[in-house]
Amino acid sequence: MATFIYFIIKMGDFIMKKVLLTILSVIVLLVLFIVCAYTMKWTKITNITDGIKDQIIGKKEEKKKETSEEKIKVATTIKAVESLVKAVGKDKVKIEKIVPDGTEIHEFEPKAQDILKLSNAKMFVYNGDELETWADKAVESVKNKNLKVVELAKDIEKLDVKENDILDNDKDKKDEKHDEKDHDHEHKDGEKHDDKGEKKEGHHHHHDGKDPHTWLSLKNAKKYVEKIKESLIEVDSKNKEFYEKNAKQVTEEIDKLYNEYSGKFAKSNKKNFVIGHPAFAYLANEFGLKQLSVEDVFGEGTPTIAKMKALVEYCKKNNVKGILVESTANKDVINTVSRETGAKIHQVYVMEDPAESLEYIEAMKKNLELVYGNLN
Repeated sequence: MATFIYFIIKMGDFIMKKVLLTILSVIVLLVLFIVCAYTMKWTKITNITDGIKDQIIGKKEEKKKETSEEKIKVATTIKAVESLVKAVGKDKVKIEKIVPDGTEIHEFEPKAQDILKLSNAKMFVYNGDELETWADKAVESVKNKNLKVVELAKDIEKLDVKENDILDNDKDKKDEKHDEKDHDHEHKDGEKHDDKGEKKEGHHHHHDGKDPHTWLSLKNAKKYVEKIKESLIEVDSKNKEFYEKNAKQVTEEIDKLYNEYSGKFAKSNKKNFVIGHPAFAYLANEFGLKQLSVEDVFGEGTPTIAKMKALVEYCKKNNVKGILVESTANKDVINTVSRETGAKIHQVYVMEDPAESLEYIEAMKKNLELVYGNLN
């Protein structure tokens, strides 16, 4: 009996030890689990914190980099100027258009917001005072002593305005002078007035007898590129090689285009082309051609019967297959002229309006292609 009791006691001790050991093991495991969970959570929090810290540092570094490579703000006017500045400056420049898209450059007057753009710009690049007649006053009104002003056409020899209007004859003038009494009259100063003496806008822009469309010469465009390059280097000397490389590339493209068409025009026995507004004098002069204007037909309003008749007769007599016009030409007039003369109407790119889609090289390619294809 005593042995049995002793056995029971021993068994109880053994069971108790096992239970205590199991409980202890569970507690240890539980503690380990808690410690592991906490460690993982802390690691995750640390990773998130480190990630946020890296983002903040990264943004600071990026901002610092952007500041160190801040783009040069260049204010421009017409499409041709804007395009050549972009070709040389590329991603180092930020273009600020002074003349809004769709605006007639001859009638533009800068407003307060335009003057503000000049105030914030590093450079102001424009064609010349024959075209942007407001430029000098605008620059004078700007409180920006560090503004680099670049007049691209300043040292370029200007051509006299020669409209060569094929419809401009004495008979037409006499017929039109004796229209109804309330018809507009042309005064000596070149401005139109109605019978009440009020000034009206004229369609023609003579610019004191000088043709302002200097950029439509490939040789002049090369001079523009050189001047833009030198000006950019002056305000941003650390990127000198970048601007020189780009200018060289653009110049080579211009030379290639010139060489291609100088050969074509030299071989052609046809040298005349018909155009609405006579803006291609520099292009024509460069290749030994002659532009013949029909501006009175594509001007404001509907052309007179006399003008239309004269144009039809000229086109038939000279076998004119195509007439070149600007994008601003009246669409109804275009359709009428095409129908009456049998000539196709082709849009050329004068590159005054900043809204024009083609860049300089592509626009000049198109212009030369159309001129060559419509010689008579």
